[in-house]
Amino acid sequence: MDLLKDIKNHSLIIANNQDKLEMLNYFSNNSVFLNLDFFESFNTYSKFNINYTFYLKEKFNIEPYLSDRLRKYFDYIDINKIYDLDKLNLLKNVKKQLVNDLIMKEKKRDYHTLYSVNDSYVPEFLSGEIIDISTKNISNKPVCLYKAKNQKNQIYFVYEKIVELLEKGVSINKIKVLNSSENDDIGLIKLLKDANIPYNLSKRKSLTEYPLMIKLITTLRNDGYLACKKMLEEVKINDITKKIFRVFNSFDSKLIIKNIDVFIHELKKLSIVDLGFKNAITITNFNDVVFNDEEYYILMNYYEEYFPKKYLDNDYLSNNEAKKISYPSSFTLNRHLRASVSSRLNRIDNLILVYPNKVIEEVIPSRITLNREVKEEFYEYFVKEETYLDDFIYLDFAKKRYDFDNYNIISPDLIRLNNVFLNKHKLYIPYFSGITKDTLDVLVNKHNTLSAYKLETFNLCPFKYYLSFLLKLDNFSGNIFTYIGNVIHKALEMKTKEGDYDLDFILDSYDFPEEESYKFLIFKEIITENVNMIEQIVSEFENSSLFKKVYSEHKINIDFDETFTLSGVIDKIMIDKENGYYLIIDYKYGDENYSPNDIDKDYDLQLPFYLMAYQKEEPELKPAGILYQQTSLLKETRGKINNYKMKGLIIDLVSVIERFDPSVTRIQGVSINKDGSLPKRSNSFISPMDLDKLIVKTEERVRDIAKKISLGDFKIMPILTDKNQTTNDSISCQYCPFHTICYSKNKHLGGE
Repeated sequence: MDLLKDIKNHSLIIANNQDKLEMLNYFSNNSVFLNLDFFESFNTYSKFNINYTFYLKEKFNIEPYLSDRLRKYFDYIDINKIYDLDKLNLLKNVKKQLVNDLIMKEKKRDYHTLYSVNDSYVPEFLSGEIIDISTKNISNKPVCLYKAKNQKNQIYFVYEKIVELLEKGVSINKIKVLNSSENDDIGLIKLLKDANIPYNLSKRKSLTEYPLMIKLITTLRNDGYLACKKMLEEVKINDITKKIFRVFNSFDSKLIIKNIDVFIHELKKLSIVDLGFKNAITITNFNDVVFNDEEYYILMNYYEEYFPKKYLDNDYLSNNEAKKISYPSSFTLNRHLRASVSSRLNRIDNLILVYPNKVIEEVIPSRITLNREVKEEFYEYFVKEETYLDDFIYLDFAKKRYDFDNYNIISPDLIRLNNVFLNKHKLYIPYFSGITKDTLDVLVNKHNTLSAYKLETFNLCPFKYYLSFLLKLDNFSGNIFTYIGNVIHKALEMKTKEGDYDLDFILDSYDFPEEESYKFLIFKEIITENVNMIEQIVSEFENSSLFKKVYSEHKINIDFDETFTLSGVIDKIMIDKENGYYLIIDYKYGDENYSPNDIDKDYDLQLPFYLMAYQKEEPELKPAGILYQQTSLLKETRGKINNYKMKGLIIDLVSVIERFDPSVTRIQGVSINKDGSLPKRSNSFISPMDLDKLIVKTEERVRDIAKKISLGDFKIMPILTDKNQTTNDSISCQYCPFHTICYSKNKHLGGE
């Protein structure tokens, strides 16, 4: 730090926040008085008016999410230069208007001296003599690097290390857990709660997760600014409402009314940190900490793919365009980022690093340069006779014992658990009984429709059905892929019903995910090509098929029993009126198939459900099959007919196959031998009798589920026999949004 004595007045110091605070502390302690400017490399240098996103929307029709991403480029754009690339000229013109209208204010760029602290990146738009200075005070204490057996073991390691430090007399408010994932937080908090160890989850939480903000945004969209303002006048004042009021008061009401979507974008930026206990373990992000020598830091997920977070290639400008304005490449940014992280880690006295040996595959520890001794150890969790977590361990044992008693599933540590807790374990019964008959009747009568998706959900896990469709806790709002699927479905529907489609109209009819709006033009191009190609394929087939009557987006609404109604939408039904056959087709953006092996799977009911429901509507017609049609076309297989083939089951009658597909080329696994017979080994054929049996079996399944729902039979019972091959999660749990509620089979919460 002695080098700081020679820093010249009126210079620019380029440093991260940690280095900046240490330098200011040094100047204060040594009575050094200098007029200095500070800048952190990866931040925006120029100052922007608060109305920036509104301005770009009104002036250039640039969506707010894209506006935020453009901000970082303006420092590198020269408004006096003529560029030979369209995007750069566009940015130049935008910047010129921003500066002229005082939305963007450029700061001083010419300095006599620029100081780069600990290899901080110096942007090329700054000029002056560059002097590298190092304030690295490398700790002489060794670093302990632990390799945990897996992610679950990593959580146990952190918990046990916290207990060890507390037992050694370390003050609880001097223990910090850094770089944990959301799943880590869930598991670690469960352990700390069970041990009655206070903690603070000091991570910024978006206000969009709070009911008030959800209601606020909905009111803004549906009823407008004035109704929203009136609603706010009636709420209690607290930390959340203060932040919301501050945003409302920051913008002119006329500007808000004119640009509701931009204002909502600004509201969505709001976040809050729960303060919690004064004396507690702190769980926080690496970049949110100012390190000091008295505290102990446990840094999780210290492996290459996760830490430090890497800069990716430019999301608006291509590498060539970025190079033209001297915007740094991701390689350059990541090199300086690693140097910055290395500087901070090397100076921490009490540093403990841990990473899981295996996430999906085996990982390697982060390649951060540590200029100090590193002691490496392996960690595996073992059940102990004495623990702060009696209830949690009992539950773990009870679950594993339940798996063994009912499914003969033996977990690796069942024998150890059995020896320790056999005589005092608490029986784990996965039944939900927290609902009265009257309440159940009200919920069932209110939500009494049965769709294929609801039935599949119930079979995956009855408790998930209860939470999703009776209590309505699942608020999935869609993503890019649901948007694409909706657009393709609508285009094919309009083509079938009206003979043509207006793709621009369809694109505007659905809400593109706001957080991805900057990608809209790219996806529009991809979707346009996709729709035009698949529409041509589908139209050519419909024109060639002798199943001439085609229903698109056929709605199901059938009374099933005294309580339930069958509901859903069949993408396409093709009918051969001459011979009285029909065939169900479902469009899938992903690659799906339905084979005889799927008939016994209770969670694969969509096509059988549609078949059963339509047979109830049209009992005089005979079913000919159930097929999936993939609607996404991969570049590498574009133009190859195999990529466009339908997949599923069709009855094994040559006469029906030839009428449905005269070319006998459109269904995977379907062909006709030279002698007029059908191949014997194909999984794409089903006899008319077996297809009828499938309809009967499907109706029996639906009646069984309807009965269980009416009785309130909502077991916590995910499917254990089928697992995702990549994550090893049960197929019931891999996309379940209720992992914070159900502790049964979720591996992140101690299950198996």
